[in-house]
Amino acid sequence: METRKNKLGKVIADVSYIKINASTLYFVAFTLYLTVAFLKTTMITEYLSAHILNYGAYLAMGILFFKWLFFSEFTKQQLISEMLVIVFSGLSWVKSGDPLAFYMAMLVITARGQDFKEILKWYVILSSIILLLTILLSEISIIKNLSYVRLGHIRQAFGIVYPTDFASHVFYLLLAYCYLGFHSIKMKHYLILFVIAIFIYYLTDARLDTILILAIIPVMMLARKKQYATFDSLGILNYSWMVTWILAYLAVTASIFYSAKGPLSFINKLISSRISLSHGGFTEYGVSVIGQPVKEYGWGGLKGFKNFIVGGQLHQYFMLDSSFIRLLLIYGTIMFLITIIAVSYTALKAVKIKNFALIAVFSLVALSCLIDQHMLELAYNPFYIAIYASIETGTQLYKRVGITS
Repeated sequence: METRKNKLGKVIADVSYIKINASTLYFVAFTLYLTVAFLKTTMITEYLSAHILNYGAYLAMGILFFKWLFFSEFTKQQLISEMLVIVFSGLSWVKSGDPLAFYMAMLVITARGQDFKEILKWYVILSSIILLLTILLSEISIIKNLSYVRLGHIRQAFGIVYPTDFASHVFYLLLAYCYLGFHSIKMKHYLILFVIAIFIYYLTDARLDTILILAIIPVMMLARKKQYATFDSLGILNYSWMVTWILAYLAVTASIFYSAKGPLSFINKLISSRISLSHGGFTEYGVSVIGQPVKEYGWGGLKGFKNFIVGGQLHQYFMLDSSFIRLLLIYGTIMFLITIIAVSYTALKAVKIKNFALIAVFSLVALSCLIDQHMLELAYNPFYIAIYASIETGTQLYKRVGITS
């Protein structure tokens, strides 16, 4: 009995010595929110109350706000800019009814001083565990594996709410693996990426996400050559910080001026009517300053699956799949400009400090944002946390891997 009391006392003493600091608070909140956000993309939600998941997200944001308020040091300029981001992202939540811009804003501004690579490592570990668990549960029929048919091809979602969302999870995880292992990437890793892309295409028929996975190969090759060799790459990577705003501009322009009889109709068909659907969003809702509610009808999840089956694949489908268009139409002009400027500035900073891995990743994320809606979803995209977190310079990388100039 005495031994048990001693053990219990030791446990209590150990817990009492856990140091509550900025990093601890951030990683607790990050873990909680990532778990909630990832679970929302799975069919596990059929067994979980949406209210419980939402409360989990609110608690995570409360922890982050507490960290920002009591564990941060600001210059006057930082305080003003961060307060404005919190206010405008909060207003976009109120006006649109969608909290994702606010959630991502809080994750970004409270990441100041945190090591981005450590955050990304934890994202990879936790996301991989949840994804593998989801696949397992779907394969043993504890949760549903929604299967869709397109032109005679069966598309499986493996416990995720939609096949293309499963493919997107794989894409972003592979991107994170490549960033973390940038120095060690070899030809065998490119071959693995190619094989995974083929499997994703065969199992999900997610054509555009398959192309994104394949695009990782040449982009990483180019970035590594720029990082480690005397290779100028025609200066391409030095100007790649502009990729996000250029693609955002092209997405918005193409969507506004789209015509079914114009030259973009062929491209629209190739990318599953994304341009025409975005054009419909501009026509129906227009652009707001702060944000607005947009009613969407998708095929993901149990409700969407029933809609897909009953409607003969055409009934009530309206989704703003391009993240750039979603950002502008749902969250408003201010959040659109804040996001595009912040991402482009971070990419420019990466060019200056010679972190070509981050430049490559931001370029691929921008391509994903052109066709997928996951820009502000931590369950997919953790990379925008690098906007405020501490990122490795080229000099630090060379020192870490033992390269001397």
